[in-house]
This record gives sequence, C-alpha cells and structure tokens, in this order.
Amino acid sequence: METNYSQHSHGQARANQAAQPLLQAAGRDIASAQRGTEGPICVGDIGCSVGNNSVAELAIVLRCLDEQGCADREVSITHVDQPGNHWDQLFTALASAPNGYRTVRVRGRRGPIFSYAMAQDMYQQCFPSAYMHIVYSGKSSKTSWEGLIGESLTCCRCWKAWDKCITMHWGSAAVNAPDHLIAQFSADPKAKQAAQQQGHSDLLRWLQLRAKELKPGGHLVVTAIGTQDEASAGSLQQGYDIATAAWSRLVADGRITQQEFASTCFPTYFWMLDACIEVIREEMLDTFDILRSSSGRASKTSSSRDSLSAEEVSEAAAAGMLAVLGPGLRQALAERSVADQDKILHVFRQELSDHCLAAHFEFFTNYILLALRRR
Repeated sequence: METNYSQHSHGQARANQAAQPLLQAAGRDIASAQRGTEGPICVGDIGCSVGNNSVAELAIVLRCLDEQGCADREVSITHVDQPGNHWDQLFTALASAPNGYRTVRVRGRRGPIFSYAMAQDMYQQCFPSAYMHIVYSGKSSKTSWEGLIGESLTCCRCWKAWDKCITMHWGSAAVNAPDHLIAQFSADPKAKQAAQQQGHSDLLRWLQLRAKELKPGGHLVVTAIGTQDEASAGSLQQGYDIATAAWSRLVADGRITQQEFASTCFPTYFWMLDACIEVIREEMLDTFDILRSSSGRASKTSSSRDSLSAEEVSEAAAAGMLAVLGPGLRQALAERSVADQDKILHVFRQELSDHCLAAHFEFFTNYILLALRRR
C-alpha cells in the first residue's frame, strides 16, 4: 500500500541542491585551514536515510577539498541514521550513485576515502568531541519528539514504529492534539504551545550536540523542512490540514473510530528559520557564527509540474503523503488486521487525492538552509 519514503523525496533532493553553495564554501574554508596539517579530514552526514539526498552533496565537498590542496589527505565520511534505516539501500547508493562521492572520480585525488555507517539517534552525540571538520544534515529535518516520547520512538525519520498510542507529554501533564495529525498546527492553544516549547528545546539540544562534535572552525550545514516563520507556514501546513481532513472523513464514514483518530498525532515539529536564528543568537552566540540563512520551496514531483495534469499532481501528492504517514497510521490501527488496515489506507489515499484536487494543492517542499561555523 505505502511506498518507500525515499521514492517521494524529490522535493528534499531539490532542497538539498540549494545547499550546494554552502557546502562548497565549507569545503574551501576547511581546505584553507588544513593546509600544512596532518591527519584525516572528518565529514559527517547526519540523517542520511538511503543516501539519495546526500552523496552528491558530499561529492561537492570532496571536490572543493581536492581543488584547494587537500587531494593527498585521507577523508573519513560517516553516515548516521536510526538503526531501522534502510542501510542496504545506502550501501547501494554509495557504490553506484552516478553523482556520488565514491563514483565520481575527482581529478588529482590521491588520498583514500573511508566510508562508515553509524546506527545512532541524532539526538545523541554521534562523534567524539571536537572531532569533525564538516557536518552536513540534509535530513529535511522535522524535529522528532525525542523529548516527548523517549524510548518509544524507534525511527524518527519515517515513523516506522512507535507506541501505538501516540500521546505527547509536556512536563508531567499529557498533552494531546485531538484535532490535528501535527500538534504544531493544532487549533488547541495548549497543544500548540506544548509543541512550540518542545520544538525549541529539541532544536537547542540538537545544535548543542553538533557544536560539541565540531572542531573550532568546523562547519555545520543544514537543510530542514520548515519555513521562514509561523506567518509563512500556511503552504507547509496545508498538506497536513488536508491529511487531517481526509483522516477525519474516515471517522464520519464509520471506517475508523473517533478514538483511533484522536490517538493519531505524529511526533514531529517543523523548524521556523527565524526561531532557529533566535535560539542561536540568544543561547549559542558564543558557539556559532551564522554564515548564511535562507528559506525556499521546491517541487516534490519527479518531473516538471507543468507537464502534469491536476489529477496527476493530486495522485502524486496523495502517494507522497501516504509514504510519510502510512506507518504511523498503521500504528493507530494496530488492533485491526493487516487486511483491514490495507482497506482503510486505500480509502484514505483516495480521500487524500480528492482533497488535494479540490484544494488545488501545490505539492512543494518548504525548506530552510543554515550554514554555521563553530567558534
């Protein structure tokens, strides 16, 4: 029923392409600083997924290092994601991606490249302190609710499995978002405030971990799903409003219960660029220099939107949403048989497509870019 999330990551790939100039600048800066020194240059790829959205970007980093006099240096690249990641697909991408860093031969490169895979939660320290020269996170990052559901979360990128009752907690009080699949977009002020507070906390924690791992002068480049600020989040929110409406329709039709609907709240938070900058300036100004920040959006369809009919765009949007939401929706339906789940998700996909068509939904990825340098 659901397809692999990576099959619908065209928008993320285009967003990561926008980070290429930032990675070029990071590569040049590190190469300049490393002239006359010894030892490997260490690069991290945090939230690597199956590599489709990072191996080409890392090839750009390598090219910049080599062109700036580091062709003899050993380079260590470590790919980090959850234990449940599709690691076999990552290894295939490393070996065969036509624009990947292991298949693109950089003229003049003499030093070896070492590739590693690490099954590690990115909300924990992934590398030794003051160890990394460049850390890239093209994770299209939705901040996972690590602080809210703790050990029940086993895959924060694709939501493959977590406790079937996804009730979020803020402090000692349980906070549910009964009206929306994403608490950040809830009309309930209590749930929305809890989402914002936890999002701030998780963002700060994530940045502090990356700062600890970077050497002085090291670079952190991030591509994240998000928007400039809350006021501009409408286009990002629209897709999840549509998904919520489609899921709610299944309640009205008697296909799922109100309890199943209410228990379906996804543990995620989308970054707002202004809020990210505020966190850095207020709490990490002595840690990071902000080199560049911007926001944008990219089409999620595999081909030009102009070449697709409205129905085809709606079908692509429905398939992409189901790839993201399907595993979590199955958790809400865990008491039902797999066959029953399949029937419900089939109807849900059709509802998604119909809602997207009626809303003239534009299938885009909203993203933000951040380039930071460790002081």
